[in-house]
Amino acid sequence: MLWLSNINTGSVIMDIAAFFLLIGMMVNTRLYRQRGRIDDRIYFYLLVLNMVVAVFDTAIYFLDESPVQGKSLMLLGLESVFSILITLLPLLISLVLDYQWHRQEDRVFRLWKPMMVGVVYSVVIVVINWGTGLLYYTDARGVYTYAPAYPLVYVPTVIYTIYSLICGWNINKRLIAAYLILIAARLFLRAFLGDMSSTTFLYAVFLVYLHLQTMNEAFYEEEAQ
Repeated sequence: MLWLSNINTGSVIMDIAAFFLLIGMMVNTRLYRQRGRIDDRIYFYLLVLNMVVAVFDTAIYFLDESPVQGKSLMLLGLESVFSILITLLPLLISLVLDYQWHRQEDRVFRLWKPMMVGVVYSVVIVVINWGTGLLYYTDARGVYTYAPAYPLVYVPTVIYTIYSLICGWNINKRLIAAYLILIAARLFLRAFLGDMSSTTFLYAVFLVYLHLQTMNEAFYEEEAQ
Protein backbone atom coordinates (compact mmCIF):
# COMPACT_ATOMS: atom_id res chain seq x y z
CA MET A 1 0.00 0.00 0.00
CA LEU A 2 3.05 2.26 -0.17
CA TRP A 3 1.95 3.79 -3.49
CA LEU A 4 -1.49 4.74 -2.21
CA SER A 5 -2.33 8.21 -0.93
CA ASN A 6 -2.96 8.63 2.80
CA ILE A 7 -6.73 8.85 2.23
CA ASN A 8 -6.81 5.71 0.09
CA THR A 9 -4.54 3.86 2.50
CA GLY A 10 -6.86 4.73 5.39
CA SER A 11 -9.85 3.52 3.37
CA VAL A 12 -8.18 0.21 2.52
CA ILE A 13 -7.17 -0.34 6.17
CA MET A 14 -10.79 0.22 7.26
CA ASP A 15 -12.05 -2.20 4.59
CA ILE A 16 -9.56 -4.86 5.67
CA ALA A 17 -10.50 -4.37 9.34
CA ALA A 18 -14.17 -4.68 8.40
CA PHE A 19 -13.49 -7.85 6.40
CA PHE A 20 -11.77 -9.66 9.27
CA LEU A 21 -14.32 -8.40 11.80
CA LEU A 22 -17.08 -9.83 9.61
CA ILE A 23 -15.29 -13.19 9.33
CA GLY A 24 -15.17 -13.31 13.12
CA MET A 25 -18.88 -12.51 13.24
CA MET A 26 -19.66 -15.36 10.84
CA VAL A 27 -17.93 -17.75 13.22
CA ASN A 28 -19.60 -16.31 16.32
CA THR A 29 -23.11 -16.32 14.87
CA ARG A 30 -22.99 -19.88 13.54
CA LEU A 31 -24.90 -21.38 16.46
CA TYR A 32 -27.88 -19.05 16.60
CA ARG A 33 -28.19 -19.14 12.80
CA GLN A 34 -29.12 -22.79 13.27
CA ARG A 35 -32.46 -21.59 14.67
CA GLY A 36 -33.45 -20.93 11.07
CA ARG A 37 -35.37 -17.73 11.77
CA ILE A 38 -35.64 -15.37 8.83
CA ASP A 39 -33.79 -12.57 10.60
CA ASP A 40 -30.92 -14.99 11.29
CA ARG A 41 -30.72 -15.85 7.58
CA ILE A 42 -30.87 -12.21 6.50
CA TYR A 43 -28.19 -11.36 9.08
CA PHE A 44 -25.92 -13.95 7.48
CA TYR A 45 -26.57 -12.39 4.06
CA LEU A 46 -25.64 -9.02 5.57
CA LEU A 47 -22.28 -10.34 6.76
CA VAL A 48 -21.48 -11.84 3.36
CA LEU A 49 -22.70 -8.76 1.48
CA ASN A 50 -20.65 -6.36 3.61
CA MET A 51 -17.56 -8.51 2.98
CA VAL A 52 -18.22 -8.33 -0.78
CA VAL A 53 -18.70 -4.54 -0.56
CA ALA A 54 -15.40 -4.23 1.34
CA VAL A 55 -13.62 -6.17 -1.42
CA PHE A 56 -15.12 -3.93 -4.14
CA ASP A 57 -14.26 -0.79 -2.17
CA THR A 58 -10.65 -1.91 -1.73
CA ALA A 59 -10.37 -2.80 -5.42
CA ILE A 60 -11.63 0.68 -6.37
CA TYR A 61 -9.00 2.42 -4.23
CA PHE A 62 -6.15 0.24 -5.52
CA LEU A 63 -7.24 0.64 -9.14
CA ASP A 64 -7.71 4.39 -8.72
CA GLU A 65 -3.96 4.91 -8.26
CA SER A 66 -2.66 2.16 -10.54
CA PRO A 67 -1.29 2.75 -14.08
CA VAL A 68 -3.35 -0.09 -15.59
CA GLN A 69 -4.59 0.47 -19.13
CA GLY A 70 -8.36 0.68 -19.43
CA LYS A 71 -8.54 1.86 -15.82
CA SER A 72 -11.37 4.31 -16.52
CA LEU A 73 -13.73 1.61 -17.77
CA MET A 74 -12.80 -0.79 -14.96
CA LEU A 75 -13.35 1.91 -12.34
CA LEU A 76 -16.71 2.75 -13.85
CA GLY A 77 -17.73 -0.91 -13.71
CA LEU A 78 -16.52 -1.42 -10.12
CA GLU A 79 -18.12 1.80 -8.89
CA SER A 80 -21.40 0.90 -10.61
CA VAL A 81 -21.59 -2.48 -8.86
CA PHE A 82 -20.50 -0.88 -5.58
CA SER A 83 -23.26 1.76 -5.82
CA ILE A 84 -25.90 -0.97 -6.18
CA LEU A 85 -24.49 -3.26 -3.47
CA ILE A 86 -24.24 -0.40 -0.96
CA THR A 87 -28.00 0.10 -1.35
CA LEU A 88 -28.71 -3.50 -0.36
CA LEU A 89 -27.01 -3.19 3.05
CA PRO A 90 -29.53 -0.78 4.67
CA LEU A 91 -32.37 -2.64 2.92
CA LEU A 92 -31.42 -5.93 4.58
CA ILE A 93 -30.89 -4.21 7.95
CA SER A 94 -34.40 -2.75 7.74
CA LEU A 95 -35.85 -6.23 7.03
CA VAL A 96 -34.02 -7.73 10.02
CA LEU A 97 -35.31 -4.98 12.31
CA ASP A 98 -38.83 -5.22 10.88
CA TYR A 99 -38.94 -8.91 11.81
CA GLN A 100 -37.56 -8.26 15.28
CA TRP A 101 -40.28 -5.65 15.77
CA HIS A 102 -43.33 -7.48 14.35
CA ARG A 103 -42.21 -11.13 14.60
CA GLN A 104 -44.06 -11.92 11.37
CA GLU A 105 -42.09 -13.86 8.78
CA ASP A 106 -44.77 -13.52 6.13
CA ARG A 107 -44.65 -9.74 6.61
CA VAL A 108 -40.95 -9.73 5.68
CA PHE A 109 -41.72 -11.66 2.50
CA ARG A 110 -44.46 -9.15 1.63
CA LEU A 111 -42.26 -6.18 2.50
CA TRP A 112 -39.09 -6.94 0.57
CA LYS A 113 -40.70 -6.66 -2.87
CA PRO A 114 -41.89 -3.03 -2.59
CA MET A 115 -38.69 -2.14 -0.75
CA MET A 116 -36.67 -3.38 -3.73
CA VAL A 117 -37.85 -0.23 -5.53
CA GLY A 118 -34.85 1.55 -3.98
CA VAL A 119 -32.47 -1.02 -5.49
CA VAL A 120 -34.18 -0.67 -8.89
CA TYR A 121 -33.72 3.10 -8.55
CA SER A 122 -29.99 2.58 -7.93
CA VAL A 123 -29.68 0.35 -11.00
CA VAL A 124 -31.47 2.94 -13.15
CA ILE A 125 -29.29 5.89 -12.12
CA VAL A 126 -26.14 3.79 -12.49
CA VAL A 127 -27.17 2.86 -16.04
CA ILE A 128 -27.94 6.53 -16.78
CA ASN A 129 -24.51 7.45 -15.41
CA TRP A 130 -22.77 5.24 -17.98
CA GLY A 131 -23.92 7.55 -20.74
CA THR A 132 -23.99 10.90 -18.94
CA GLY A 133 -21.43 10.95 -16.11
CA LEU A 134 -24.28 12.00 -13.82
CA LEU A 135 -22.72 10.44 -10.72
CA TYR A 136 -19.02 9.87 -11.42
CA TYR A 137 -16.65 10.07 -14.38
CA THR A 138 -13.00 10.26 -15.41
CA ASP A 139 -11.96 13.81 -16.31
CA ALA A 140 -9.56 14.97 -19.05
CA ARG A 141 -6.56 14.35 -16.78
CA GLY A 142 -7.65 10.75 -16.20
CA VAL A 143 -8.65 11.53 -12.61
CA TYR A 144 -11.67 9.66 -11.27
CA THR A 145 -14.15 12.29 -10.08
CA TYR A 146 -17.51 12.30 -8.27
CA ALA A 147 -20.07 14.56 -9.95
CA PRO A 148 -22.24 17.05 -7.98
CA ALA A 149 -25.23 14.70 -8.40
CA TYR A 150 -23.43 11.79 -6.70
CA PRO A 151 -25.50 12.17 -3.46
CA LEU A 152 -28.47 10.81 -5.48
CA VAL A 153 -26.90 7.40 -4.83
CA TYR A 154 -27.79 7.75 -1.14
CA VAL A 155 -31.53 8.41 -1.57
CA PRO A 156 -32.57 4.74 -1.00
CA THR A 157 -30.11 4.47 1.90
CA VAL A 158 -31.71 7.46 3.64
CA ILE A 159 -35.20 5.97 3.20
CA TYR A 160 -34.16 2.51 4.47
CA THR A 161 -32.30 4.08 7.39
CA ILE A 162 -35.33 6.13 8.44
CA TYR A 163 -37.45 2.96 8.43
CA SER A 164 -34.76 1.09 10.39
CA LEU A 165 -34.77 3.86 13.01
CA ILE A 166 -38.56 3.54 13.32
CA CYS A 167 -38.20 -0.21 13.82
CA GLY A 168 -35.35 0.27 16.29
CA TRP A 169 -37.45 2.74 18.29
CA ASN A 170 -40.05 0.01 18.78
CA ILE A 171 -37.50 -2.70 19.59
CA ASN A 172 -34.92 -1.12 21.85
CA LYS A 173 -34.01 2.53 22.30
CA ARG A 174 -30.33 1.58 22.62
CA LEU A 175 -30.50 0.25 19.08
CA ILE A 176 -31.55 3.71 17.90
CA ALA A 177 -28.67 5.27 19.83
CA ALA A 178 -26.14 2.89 18.27
CA TYR A 179 -27.43 3.57 14.77
CA LEU A 180 -27.40 7.35 15.27
CA ILE A 181 -23.89 7.29 16.76
CA LEU A 182 -22.59 5.41 13.73
CA ILE A 183 -24.34 7.81 11.34
CA ALA A 184 -22.78 10.72 13.24
CA ALA A 185 -19.38 9.01 13.04
CA ARG A 186 -19.74 8.62 9.28
CA LEU A 187 -20.63 12.30 8.88
CA PHE A 188 -17.74 13.32 11.14
CA LEU A 189 -15.23 11.27 9.17
CA ARG A 190 -16.62 12.63 5.92
CA ALA A 191 -16.29 16.20 7.16
CA PHE A 192 -12.74 15.91 8.48
CA LEU A 193 -11.19 13.18 6.34
CA GLY A 194 -12.90 13.89 3.03
CA ASP A 195 -12.95 10.92 0.68
CA MET A 196 -11.75 8.31 3.16
CA SER A 197 -14.24 5.45 3.13
CA SER A 198 -15.50 4.14 6.47
CA THR A 199 -18.83 2.71 5.30
CA THR A 200 -18.05 -1.01 5.44
CA PHE A 201 -16.30 -0.69 8.81
CA LEU A 202 -19.16 1.25 10.41
CA TYR A 203 -21.71 -1.21 9.03
CA ALA A 204 -19.59 -4.03 10.49
CA VAL A 205 -19.59 -2.32 13.90
CA PHE A 206 -23.38 -1.96 13.76
CA LEU A 207 -23.72 -5.65 12.84
CA VAL A 208 -21.64 -6.52 15.90
CA TYR A 209 -24.02 -4.49 18.06
CA LEU A 210 -27.03 -6.10 16.37
CA HIS A 211 -25.51 -9.51 17.12
CA LEU A 212 -25.13 -8.59 20.80
CA GLN A 213 -28.74 -7.42 20.83
CA THR A 214 -29.85 -10.74 19.32
CA MET A 215 -27.80 -12.77 21.78
CA ASN A 216 -29.22 -10.78 24.68
CA GLU A 217 -32.74 -11.43 23.38
CA ALA A 218 -31.99 -15.16 23.02
CA PHE A 219 -30.67 -15.28 26.60
CA TYR A 220 -33.84 -13.77 28.04
CA GLU A 221 -36.00 -16.07 25.90
CA GLU A 222 -34.19 -19.06 27.38
CA GLU A 223 -34.51 -17.65 30.90
CA ALA A 224 -38.26 -17.23 30.39
CA GLN A 225 -38.73 -20.88 29.41
